[in-house]
Amino acid sequence: MPSTRQNPRATPAPDLVNRQFTAAAPDRLWVADASRIPCGEGAFWLATVRDAFSNRIVGWKAGDRCNTDLILAALEYGIWSRDVRNGQLIHHSDRGSNYTSFRFSQRLTDNGIRPSMGSVGDSFDNALMENFWSTLKIELVYRTSWRTRDEAENAIFTYIDTWYNTRRIQRELAGYVWRGVQMLSFGLADAAGLDWAEALRRADIAMYHAKTDGEPRVFAPGMRHPATPPPGQRRTRLRDLPAPSDLPGDHDA
Repeated sequence: MPSTRQNPRATPAPDLVNRQFTAAAPDRLWVADASRIPCGEGAFWLATVRDAFSNRIVGWKAGDRCNTDLILAALEYGIWSRDVRNGQLIHHSDRGSNYTSFRFSQRLTDNGIRPSMGSVGDSFDNALMENFWSTLKIELVYRTSWRTRDEAENAIFTYIDTWYNTRRIQRELAGYVWRGVQMLSFGLADAAGLDWAEALRRADIAMYHAKTDGEPRVFAPGMRHPATPPPGQRRTRLRDLPAPSDLPGDHDA
């Protein structure tokens, strides 16, 4: 049974991505989809939103029905936890009826998010999201069986929040582990009195520099601390975080 059901009366958004799943900075391109997860208790669906720059899952929600409420909840998670700037973010999905619904489209508009949708029946038009489904199912779903939805949801939560987003090495990040950057930012930001949201934003900027000039720069006012990397990796140095204006587009609200 196909998971994507298109509403023939809805007008889909244009494809603004054209299979170019790259972004110059965090929260410029999100990709989204929902997938069915096998479960002994019955139907179980997972909706996720993934950031194209960091590869992190920035929003997700599980439930027993794949409806507009499910995908809206995943979107709301991302909006709540990220720094969404008016007119700077593209949300890309397939043409499923939930993504073309009035409620979902209105929520994007309310937050200044531009909708983008691929063609019908072509997984390559949402390849970055399909890549996550493949990883999740190979590393977790196909190796596990769950009797209840609660068991499945707890396992998925653990996978996403304590493994995939925090420790799993992403090839596009040139071998850097997100958790390492994040922990340094949180530890140093805590001493500086920053809240977690600001620390997370600065960790993203550190990741931006890791991808653009090969050197993570973590918020550390007046501090330089050489970190000892694993064998075969270059030394990581901590530097004062650049001003937000140094991040392309970050100040163009």
